[in-house]
Amino acid sequence: MKKKSESGSRGIGTRVLTCMTSCLETLVELAKLVKYHLVLWTDVLLHRLRPQRPIALRRVEGAVLPGSRKLLCVFAHFDRDGLVDEYVIHYLSKLEALGCETIFVSTANGLGVAQVENVRPYCRMIIIRENQGHDFGSWKAGLAEAGDLSRYDRLILANDSVYGPFFDLGAVVNGAANPAADFWGITDTVRFGHHLQSYFMVFGRSILQNPAFEAFWQRLPYYRFKHAVVLGCEIGLSRLLAREGFNLGALCPFDKVWTRHLAARRPSGGWQQPNARLDTTYWCWETLLKDYNCPFLKVRLLRDCSIKFAGGDRWRDVVSQCSSYDAAMIRRHLDRVVARGQG
Repeated sequence: MKKKSESGSRGIGTRVLTCMTSCLETLVELAKLVKYHLVLWTDVLLHRLRPQRPIALRRVEGAVLPGSRKLLCVFAHFDRDGLVDEYVIHYLSKLEALGCETIFVSTANGLGVAQVENVRPYCRMIIIRENQGHDFGSWKAGLAEAGDLSRYDRLILANDSVYGPFFDLGAVVNGAANPAADFWGITDTVRFGHHLQSYFMVFGRSILQNPAFEAFWQRLPYYRFKHAVVLGCEIGLSRLLAREGFNLGALCPFDKVWTRHLAARRPSGGWQQPNARLDTTYWCWETLLKDYNCPFLKVRLLRDCSIKFAGGDRWRDVVSQCSSYDAAMIRRHLDRVVARGQG
């Protein structure tokens, strides 16, 4: 009886501790949400007091003719060394081969003539602009140059924050994984509200013809703070389109990815269900590549977090096993940016 009593006491203690931990995590998340909203409204106020109007420093015509294709891509780029890295050129070449008419928007200071010439064969236009508004600011600038969006079947918004593609993007761009979706991407998240993660998003024709979508970009401030971009742009755009009656889809849905990840690699005493606070592109990167044919791997995962999340250089073996992508391109980029401490 004594042993049962002790066992029961330990069980109750464990449940109480779990409940307290869960409550604490909830409070932390609420505090972060409040902080994000404060940052957002501070940014909005700053914009009203002193609006930012970034200057396009240079425009260069690309080799792709405007209006010659039915897929439009606006690609956001940044590099502190003023370079367009070879992994970015590879990405652009795959988009061009897919039939994209790409507007390349860079906030890299000092982007030289040689770098622009490397990009020109794959793009309709290259825009070098002041570094304001983050990626959404670059997409806003590119869309302003694009003209009538309704003449395109699809719009892709992409950036250089990922390595890849490791797999063909055709099925992703055509929405094969989510035929009922009006806008879709690679991964979604439920943190602070269900939304697409913005490193690769595709919008169908019905959205390109919707006045609310056009108005979103016209009214969008050039936010100064990253948290304001997440809440006002990344989450804000998904919420706006949902209110307009459009359906969201993801190649690698959050709940399914977490369920598969936990089933295959659940640590002893670890999480038993998807954790809404955590990003699948970091915590489940191997599951994404191996089980979902995810075409991308986050640069930041390998640049800043490889020991914690990617197991040192284990990513190289996984990429090589899953695809024919030249992993040496990743290694050369990492050698450059890690050596100079690039963020």
